[in-house]
Amino acid sequence: MDEKYVSSMVFSTTSFMWAMYGWYSNEYGMGLLLYALMYFLHEMCTCIKKARYEFAIHGLIGSAGITAALIQGPSYYKHVYTTVSLFEFTTPFLNLAKSYRTPLAYKAFASTFVGSRIMLGTYFYITQWFYLTWVFSTSLMMLQYFWLYKIYLKSREIKL
Repeated sequence: MDEKYVSSMVFSTTSFMWAMYGWYSNEYGMGLLLYALMYFLHEMCTCIKKARYEFAIHGLIGSAGITAALIQGPSYYKHVYTTVSLFEFTTPFLNLAKSYRTPLAYKAFASTFVGSRIMLGTYFYITQWFYLTWVFSTSLMMLQYFWLYKIYLKSREIKL
C-alpha cells in the first residue's frame, strides 16, 4: 500500500471499530468524537495547504458536525458514532483502490461506497440526521452525492 494513505487507513479502521463497539455496547463516549475531530481538523489544514479543496471541505463539515454534537451533548453522540461507522467503513476500500488501481479494487470501493454512504447514509439522513443538525447533515450528504458522481466518472474512465 502507498504510504501516503497509511494515516487515512489507520484512522478509518480504528474509528470504524470504535464506532461499532459503541453500537454493540451502547456506550457513546466523547473519546471517538475528539479522535475524529482531531483527524478532520488535520485533514482540513493539510488539504488547504495542498489546494485539495473537496477534501478540505470534508474536513470542515466533519469538524463542524462533531463540534455541534459536542456542544449539544451526549444525546447526539450516538448519531456521530453511526455516521463514523457508516462512512469510515468505505475508506480502507478507497485507499486500496488508490494504491493498487485495479478494476476489482475500484469495484469493491464503489460497492461499499454506494451501499454504506449512499443507501444507508441517505436512510439515516432522512430518518434522523436531518432533524438533528440539518445544515451539517445536508452538507455532508451533498458531498457524498458529489463523490458518487466522481466515482461514476471514474468508472467510465476505467471502462475505456
